[in-house]
Amino acid sequence: MPTSVTVADAAARLVDLASDADLLEQARAGGSGPAAAAATAELYRRHRDVALRLAGRLCDERDFEDVVADAFARVLAQLASGGGPRSSFRAYLLTAVRHAHVDHVRRDAPLVWTDDPGPTVAAPDETERREESRLLSRVLRDLPERWQLVLWWTLVEQHPLEEVGARLQLTANAAAALAFRAREGLRLAYVAAHVARAADPRCGPWRDRLAALQVGRLADEQADEVRAHLAACAGCAATYDELRRLRPPALVAV
Repeated sequence: MPTSVTVADAAARLVDLASDADLLEQARAGGSGPAAAAATAELYRRHRDVALRLAGRLCDERDFEDVVADAFARVLAQLASGGGPRSSFRAYLLTAVRHAHVDHVRRDAPLVWTDDPGPTVAAPDETERREESRLLSRVLRDLPERWQLVLWWTLVEQHPLEEVGARLQLTANAAAALAFRAREGLRLAYVAAHVARAADPRCGPWRDRLAALQVGRLADEQADEVRAHLAACAGCAATYDELRRLRPPALVAV
């Protein structure tokens, strides 16, 4: 006797093959029916890990799951009311994560009393700068030890290249070349740390090249191939747009 298939089962199977844009339309038009429920569940499944990674960079460990839950709730409520994103769901969701994080900071930050009778809270921009500094520290720790040393001595302590070369038993020219490679490696690693993993495994190789494209480290032919993919893939294009708006700390921008 054949196994019965419910409407909800059929809807769930269909969403596995749908694009994000298709799922958005199903979620927006389906009301509270099984198709809309399956579509929103699939959007959540596809993008939850990326949202958690971003929230993990912005928030303390005890808060990031709440921030992601709030962000999803806001976006899905907009879809249910007929609004929300028409494309690039991930980019829209990540923006919602940032906004939810700011709201949590404003709600949970300790009060700071000033001459003004009203209390204020820590500025979200300062919180974001602290999180970016933590990310930069993690990226630095993953670099080769010699790169870490030359970056510290040249950029932080600002020793001359002759002295750095002597410490590393290199000529000044060799020390300069090493410092250049270390700065480029740090810049690439920092940008790469902001690239979200693709929900579609087929986009994985393209995501791996986005950071190199952003910092100008791809050959012309490879760069053209990546740009052609970006023109056809809204998800990767949204991620690349975020990279282009990224403002690296001064240590990376040198």
